[in-house]
Amino acid sequence: MTGFVFFTVKGLNLEKLLNSLAKEGLFVYGCRRGYRELTFRTVSNDSAKVVAILSERCYDYSVSSGKSVVSAAKFFVKRSGLIAAAALFILAVIIPGFITADIEIYGLETYGSGEITAFLAQNGIGTGFKRHNKDAVNKAVTAGFSGIAFCASYYSGTVLIINVVEAEKMPAVMSKEPQDVLSPADGVLLRLIVYNGTALCKAGDAVQKGQVLIGGFRLTPGGDQVPVRALGEAYAEIELSYTVEFYSVRQELARTGNSVTEAYVLVFGGQYPKQRNENKYKNFETEYSESFVTYNNFLPLSQKTVTYYELEEVTVREDFEKIKRALVSDAEEKATADALKTGRILSCKTDIINEGNCKKIVTKIKVEVRLV
Repeated sequence: MTGFVFFTVKGLNLEKLLNSLAKEGLFVYGCRRGYRELTFRTVSNDSAKVVAILSERCYDYSVSSGKSVVSAAKFFVKRSGLIAAAALFILAVIIPGFITADIEIYGLETYGSGEITAFLAQNGIGTGFKRHNKDAVNKAVTAGFSGIAFCASYYSGTVLIINVVEAEKMPAVMSKEPQDVLSPADGVLLRLIVYNGTALCKAGDAVQKGQVLIGGFRLTPGGDQVPVRALGEAYAEIELSYTVEFYSVRQELARTGNSVTEAYVLVFGGQYPKQRNENKYKNFETEYSESFVTYNNFLPLSQKTVTYYELEEVTVREDFEKIKRALVSDAEEKATADALKTGRILSCKTDIINEGNCKKIVTKIKVEVRLV
């Protein structure tokens, strides 16, 4: 409890010294003998007697104190703040390993996350001071919802993440009732492939939305019509038009250089004002930034900054001829990207319509689409 005291003694007749200490009833530990040197330790309570003997016999010695339970206690008392911080850090690391603070579900289309979390809670899988077996969670979700084909779960800090993949829906059973195939849009027919029924249009015909392409009947050799369900494929050419307007003289909003900043502290989903400055600008644009102060699930603390930049109207004048090529190229690129979402591009043509201060860049694209 009180610790040891270490001695290093130099001189002659070191065996005689050991005999003297033993004669006085003093115990020594860890003796090491070197050339004219002896090291050992005694309990702290006997150190004064050992020093007296060494001094009386004129030995050259040095003394050093060792650690004890008492000295260690004093060390920790002096550093109680550091110990408390270390304890909090350990709790922040260890405790989240036993907590489920929230459950987040991703990949849902048909089901609602509330429906699944309620079902899991009924089966003992919920939030609280507990961690759940991931295999048990996956099994519960797939067994409880026939529309979910796959489930994978894992923990991110104290949040249980559940990713699901819903099963594909069974296609509707096609009716066998007689029915025509109608055009869903206007266009010029390019190809018509008939699987069942009678073609009522041919390639090159201009068709309108709602027009019958394939009749729901077939002709017998005698000329009679037998009702059937029409089936087939129809491809048509449609024209898409994209217009971009450019004004040589126009009013735009530009920053004046003045700004106002607000700062907030975000913790546990709440927002608390740290610095508020009133925004009195008539025209302004806003920029947001957020940075983490502490990035963990135990104390998710971050700072959010909102900056308002004052704007004023300015007159901008540009020479259309200098940037015409760039504008046309940009318009065609955007128009082509949108047209590709509709079908296969057959041709592209761009015209510029001059309306005084306004120049209209009109891009017309012919696209092949599948009507049915």
